Amino acid sequence: MRFVKSKLTEEFGLQGVPIRVIIRDIKYKANKKYLEKTKKIGKIKKEFLKKRRLAAHARKKLAELNQTLRNKHKKENNSSS
Repeated sequence: MRFVKSKLTEEFGLQGVPIRVIIRDIKYKANKKYLEKTKKIGKIKKEFLKKRRLAAHARKKLAELNQTLRNKHKKENNSSS
């Protein structure tokens, strides 16, 4: 690998320029697809959890609202009796 880097540096006059050489094998495409699929699943999971949190928050607020309405209704019934 060092030989390839030094030859590239000599041939193109890239002294002092960092060179990164990446060698891909046959499995690269399969690994890339797997990673993309995993990222997609991660995004879907995050959206699902976000929606679940929102739904839980909405249920909590709805329960609080129902409780206040019940209390208000009880007070009205007690005061009219």
